[in-house]
Amino acid sequence: MLQHIRPFCFWAQHLDAINQERLPDFLHANRSTVEGIVQTCQRQRKHWDRDAQELLRNESELLLQSFRNTQPTSGRESVERRLDAIIQTQATEIMELPGLALSFKVFLVNQLERVNRQTGAYVAWARKIDALLCSTPEAQVYELASGGGGFCRHLLKSHDKAHALRVTGSDYDQDFVDLAQAKCRANDSQLRFENRDATQLWDIHDVDLFVCAQAAHHMNAGDIVAMIHTALRAKQGILIIDLLRSLTGALEAACAVALLSPLTPVFWDGFQSVRRGFLPSELTLLATLAGAQNIVTEPLGPVHFSLHAKGQAEAAF
Repeated sequence: MLQHIRPFCFWAQHLDAINQERLPDFLHANRSTVEGIVQTCQRQRKHWDRDAQELLRNESELLLQSFRNTQPTSGRESVERRLDAIIQTQATEIMELPGLALSFKVFLVNQLERVNRQTGAYVAWARKIDALLCSTPEAQVYELASGGGGFCRHLLKSHDKAHALRVTGSDYDQDFVDLAQAKCRANDSQLRFENRDATQLWDIHDVDLFVCAQAAHHMNAGDIVAMIHTALRAKQGILIIDLLRSLTGALEAACAVALLSPLTPVFWDGFQSVRRGFLPSELTLLATLAGAQNIVTEPLGPVHFSLHAKGQAEAAF
């Protein structure tokens, strides 16, 4: 139903187009900082040490904020940047609050998965992955920050049967891993879940594509750079799917949740998630800092977009 709604995010798309045009000049003007971040990434081979992670978080966030604060060159752009600044937030979502009861976590995850299924989000994401893996006869997909595993299960069930597929889900929160594992059927031999920090992927092998779906807005800029850098070792790199930051996108997300899951905390979290999201040009900046050499972004459904990053072929699995 809602997958057919057109996203009336014209001002956000216009602002993002301007950002994409300016990105090469921005990178050149800040080349010493960019080179420092890229070199920090390249020096890490088996794990992220604490100093490297702290540098990535500080330098990447400063660079991202500088990019967002680019001076406008027209009246329209000035209005768009002011609107964007008003929308942006780092407010904590209910799902991120410490000490939540397990039963409440399960309730939130189930509601979020229901919204993603009924809005057609899972279908759009799975089709994108099928398109990327169409030439891979036996593919291994590894989802990062997979929560309760709803998309992993959908992907395994609906993927193009022209190729075999194995799926691994992971999450930093062991409660979510346990929940996802409990939802697996006994005969789901091609699906498993494990506890993992999305930035620590050094010991993972034989993966064709890493996926991070609707989770990047929960991460800081430095952790996104670290995640992308280590994920580039996969044959098809990493596919990030997240929410397009815009006022109308936030309202659409809130309305969809209100229709499908009324009077729940998911309503608030859906609204805040869009406000915490990115513009495609911003994730392109972070992927560039991570060392990606081939970066493609495109709209993906009413309020989502995707970024596919590949690179560092010499380090591929």
